[in-house]
Amino acid sequence: MSVNEKIIIKYLDIIILECSDINLININNILFEKGYFNPTFKSKLENAEDIVYAVKEFGQTYGYFGKESSGGYLKLTKEGVAARRIKGHNKYQKSLLKSPITLYQKIYLIFFTAFGFFGFYKYFQSENLKIEYNSIQNDNKLLKEQVNILEKRIDSLNSKVNQFQITPIKKE
Repeated sequence: MSVNEKIIIKYLDIIILECSDINLININNILFEKGYFNPTFKSKLENAEDIVYAVKEFGQTYGYFGKESSGGYLKLTKEGVAARRIKGHNKYQKSLLKSPITLYQKIYLIFFTAFGFFGFYKYFQSENLKIEYNSIQNDNKLLKEQVNILEKRIDSLNSKVNQFQITPIKKE
């Protein structure tokens, strides 16, 4: 008979939390002596034996129990002790999935990255602005020189016009 996983976890938590000695755990003793099982009928006894076997296998699969000793006792491993400290299988499994950084660290990381990129952008943007400013300064000098040359040419042409003094012909 297969046993529901929720039932297995329920009894596994009972065993992990209520065992008095983590080096000598007998699943039968904990569940029967503390009244979690009260099999008065043979079918209930068989169901209890299935649950005990399923809990033992489940606990060993997840690494909560070490190998069974010759006397039928189990020992809690580091994982079992951690699950006991955290108060059960489900809470222990959730603790294993927790993010390695806290919410505060995530927020700090976002701001740090954003301001880092902003600073990087501003540094290179100012370099580009300096280059553009120097380029515009050079263009301005060249244009002033060209204006001076053109003004000189205009003056020379005006002087030639004045030199010839052409008078327009009047129509009568």
